[in-house]
Amino acid sequence: MQIKGPGTGLLMGALSLLSAGAVAAAETAGATTEFTADAVITMPQRGVQSGTLYVSDDGVRMDSLHQGRRVIEIRLPKEGIARIVFPDERTYMEMTLPPSGAGASMGPQTVPCEPSDDVGCEKVATEQLGGTEVEVWEVTPKGAPKPIRIWWDANRKMPMRQAMPDGSVMQAALQNKEDFGGRTVERWEISFRSPDGRYVTGTILYDPEYALSVYENMPGGMVRELRNIRPGKPDTALFEVPAGFNKIEPPTPPQGQMPQGQRMQQPPAGYGQPPAGYGQPPAGYGQPPAGYGQPPQMPAQ
Repeated sequence: MQIKGPGTGLLMGALSLLSAGAVAAAETAGATTEFTADAVITMPQRGVQSGTLYVSDDGVRMDSLHQGRRVIEIRLPKEGIARIVFPDERTYMEMTLPPSGAGASMGPQTVPCEPSDDVGCEKVATEQLGGTEVEVWEVTPKGAPKPIRIWWDANRKMPMRQAMPDGSVMQAALQNKEDFGGRTVERWEISFRSPDGRYVTGTILYDPEYALSVYENMPGGMVRELRNIRPGKPDTALFEVPAGFNKIEPPTPPQGQMPQGQRMQQPPAGYGQPPAGYGQPPAGYGQPPAGYGQPPQMPAQ
């Protein structure tokens, strides 16, 4: 059975936009950080979308409302599956998540990448960067002439710097500590430099206790937030399909488009999904490792 109706593709896209950064950041937090929070995303010319995020050792769940239709997105990395549940229709779809070792970590992200047949991933050094000890990693897609170089903060589980072979550089710089939603967070400025020397910047508020970003404001105007974080393990039943729900088949993606289950794995943990306007990596470099967004395209002069 196929989902029918012209709004299906739009729904899938909206779900990805709403949940991508929250889910990716939550998975970065690890199994010891379990909580419930309100996830809010603001997009230029598209307004505000919101939902409830549940993070557990069992998986990650996002409840949202799309054009009056209740939708639940569930990711179960340990089982390698993802589900989208439609409570009003009492139906659900199930997709296979890409296996670990595909260049990105499926579980808590303790390293920036994992080696695979298509991606070389190697820790090459330890350095000091901005007063913080970081690990230096090189990620080399198969057939690429040079590696992507990454400076990784193993304590925060986030990238401090990334250098692409074309000269593009992304770097995080700690600014100060401040209050956000009654919690003490770190403010980081994220700068993106193009090969011709132009810059754009963004902001991340990082919660050290939860080891995840609770606010992201990236070039292009997209803003993501986790509000009203409530610690504690969510009910295990939230990650199961309710009794009496019928399984339906996911819509067939257009030719050349990645299946929905794989698209759900693409958002980079730590920086969230790259906003519209982000460019592609140089030819021969494929997808960057988990945790690394694409450098944004600079405005035309």
